[in-house]
Amino acid sequence: MGGFVDIANTIKQPESPIQQLGGVMALKSQVQQQQMGDIQLQQARENQRSEQVLMQKFAENNGDMNKTYADAVASGQVTPEHLNAFRSQSVAAQIQMATLKEKDLTNLGKMHDFAANELESVKRLPVEQRAQGIRDSLGRLAARHGHFKNRASLEQSAGLFR
Repeated sequence: MGGFVDIANTIKQPESPIQQLGGVMALKSQVQQQQMGDIQLQQARENQRSEQVLMQKFAENNGDMNKTYADAVASGQVTPEHLNAFRSQSVAAQIQMATLKEKDLTNLGKMHDFAANELESVKRLPVEQRAQGIRDSLGRLAARHGHFKNRASLEQSAGLFR
């Protein structure tokens, strides 16, 4: 009978209902974490696409903020958050421009042209290199235009293009 006892000891006993429930809860938690990761990835892709469309519309409209906003809305591809941020920055820029002196307008025109050239160069980059291209362009803009005290203030002014 010694053999029978040895075989009986090797048979795995069924899990208790509490152990089974713990396993099910762990599995459910893993599935939820995967779903959250998928949602975050989808949101990141939507934000990236939204920023790309907004930059494209800005370039297509040669920096005309009102046309850019209208085209971005019409595209249906720009998130409401990006639209609101762009609109707020656009209104602030228009108010600032309305108060500039003629000399300041000439300088702003030069900066606008330089920024438009930078934007065109970023558009020509492969998608995976654009984020670095934008950072490089912001650095060149900061270096060229001394009225931005540092790169951080320029990036804050550029807001959407981080």
